[in-house]
Amino acid sequence: MAEAASHGILVVDDEPELRGLLVMLLESEQFVVYEADDGISCLDMLRDHGEHIVLVITDLNLPRLGGADLVSRIRAFKPAVGILVMTGFAADDVRDAVTQAGANDFLFKPFRPDEALATVHRMTGTV
Repeated sequence: MAEAASHGILVVDDEPELRGLLVMLLESEQFVVYEADDGISCLDMLRDHGEHIVLVITDLNLPRLGGADLVSRIRAFKPAVGILVMTGFAADDVRDAVTQAGANDFLFKPFRPDEALATVHRMTGTV
C-alpha cells in the first residue's frame, strides 16, 4: 500500500467548520491536504497543484459552481483523479446525474469520521 503522505487530497466545501474538520482528520492520517471553498476555487487549485492531488472530496452544493457541472469539469481537466462527493441529498436522480458526470463515490451527510477515512483509504489505496 502507498503512503498517505504521497497523496494530496483537495477538500471542497463552503462550510468552514466541516471543511476544517475534514482537513484535520485527513492531516491526522498524514495526507497532504489542499482546500477550496467553492467550485471555481477547486478548479484553480487543481490547475495549480493538480500533479499532487489524487482525490477531490467535494460538497455537492457549492457557490459559483457545484454539483454535476463541477464533477464533469474536474473529470475533463484531470481524468485520473478520484472524486468523492459529499451530500445530504439521497435522491436517485441527483446521484445518477453526478455519477454520470464522473463521481466515483459518495459520502452521505452526516457521516462518521471512521466512515470517511475508510472511504478515503479505499479510494487512495493507502493503509
